[in-house]
Amino acid sequence: MKQIKYIILGLLLISVSPACNKVLEVTPGVPLESNYFTSEAKVQGGIAGPYAKLVDIHGGYMSSGGPFFPVWLLPGDDITYQNASGSGAEFETFSGLNSSDGRIASVWQLYYQAITRCNFMLNMLSEPAIQAVFTTPGLKDNNVGEMLFLRSYCDLLLWDWFRKAPIQYDRITSMDSLYLPPSKGFDMLDFAIASLQRAIPLLPTSWPAGQEGRITKDGAYGLLVKCYVERACYNNKNAADYANWCLNLGIILIIVLKTIPNPYLNCRQLNCQMGQTIPG
Repeated sequence: MKQIKYIILGLLLISVSPACNKVLEVTPGVPLESNYFTSEAKVQGGIAGPYAKLVDIHGGYMSSGGPFFPVWLLPGDDITYQNASGSGAEFETFSGLNSSDGRIASVWQLYYQAITRCNFMLNMLSEPAIQAVFTTPGLKDNNVGEMLFLRSYCDLLLWDWFRKAPIQYDRITSMDSLYLPPSKGFDMLDFAIASLQRAIPLLPTSWPAGQEGRITKDGAYGLLVKCYVERACYNNKNAADYANWCLNLGIILIIVLKTIPNPYLNCRQLNCQMGQTIPG
């Protein structure tokens, strides 16, 4: 009798085992990074992620204490602000420029979220399987340039406002890389400059109709000029930084002049309007 029980129990275990395997092989109910980027269009959706995060920064974002424009406008000398209740000038007098203000914390968090999205997409774009879904010539390189530019933009502002903000070089994939040390000196600004120098050859001069607003080559040159000016201002007016500023500004002017039917004539008209003259 016991022998029969053991046989029946064994048969039950054998029949249950395949069923368990089928239960464990259920397809995930939501897309994963391993199976989401199956088309060029879906990759472009990922590229839109960092742009969307910058919209949060420059939009209302009221749920997190926004709008955030006082953070970067009021500490300067060009604008003043007072709301209906008579407050709002705390940044103008610098009394609110500390970590106890939620807007400061939110801006810090939003820029790092944008950087994280850039690094994630740069990691994805380096995968052969992702590269294989592209059908538009040059678009993959354009996307890499976009992510490098947007990351540089965030790095520049974080350095300008916080100086010692940590540099997030790559995608964070483990707890060991989650906690980053403060940056030193010009390291963060130099990283932004290096990323822009990588981005410029990859970016297009323009985008197709309907995609206006995406970063272009001349926009990257413009941010590079800003970075060199920023570095020179805080680096004892370094001559090499100013030379790089002049070089890249000259490239921007060449790009602009190429879009004008008669650049020499237009330059003369512009100088005349400014009360200046040019030879010839």
